Amino acid sequence: MKKAMLLIGVLAGVLAGGCTFAPEEVDSTPDITLSVLEKKMLAARDPRGVFQNAKSYVQKQIVTARGKSRLVEVKFLAPDKYKVVTLEDNAPATAYILNGSSAWVVDYRKKSISPITGDSLQQLQTLVRLGDPDDSYQDLFGQVELKMTKVGEDEYYKMICYSKLKDQPPYILYIGKDNFLLHRIVIPAPRNYSSTVMRYGLYEGVMIPEETVSNNDGMVETSKINFNKLNAEIDPAEFLPPVFTPEE
Repeated sequence: MKKAMLLIGVLAGVLAGGCTFAPEEVDSTPDITLSVLEKKMLAARDPRGVFQNAKSYVQKQIVTARGKSRLVEVKFLAPDKYKVVTLEDNAPATAYILNGSSAWVVDYRKKSISPITGDSLQQLQTLVRLGDPDDSYQDLFGQVELKMTKVGEDEYYKMICYSKLKDQPPYILYIGKDNFLLHRIVIPAPRNYSSTVMRYGLYEGVMIPEETVSNNDGMVETSKINFNKLNAEIDPAEFLPPVFTPEE
């Protein structure tokens, strides 16, 4: 279920640039292997295997930036269909749709549909697979470095995940040393994006980030869950781009 939080917050960071504050860190040699860490992370966020067996989910978040709030809805249908819709005034404004090897950006107000292809498509596919229980970080990325790091008085495992694509900044994940839950994700220059989990909650047996704060291009956004449902009924047609009728 981690992917829902990432998909809402990190899409902008992957496909656009920004600036963010980097805290001072002190790195050291980890006391765990990457394989063991991945198993502990899975057990921490999905202790009863509920998410591993889920065939779909719907999640809604209230995203607030610069004093304005909007509703963002994420839908997933196994094995490879995702849709992230931003609503304004109770109507769809924009959407990212991923359907297997095809993806689109939809602007409902302009009635425009733009395919996502090439490196951007591969980045999106990697992003939405970050939380899949069956995917290893070592399989998703070309190289993964594991370190222990201390930020102030807090200790984390730091995973530096290098893309299989050339000239792409790494994904840097900070995992709590004591609870093995994702705390923060950073995409350094030239993306310069960060997203920090402020609070987790248990939903249908799955630990989900209830509140996250992201920084993209100097704009701070706060996201809070207000609805989450596993194994929801979803029409597969929702993962196709809409058909806009010509204006009279």
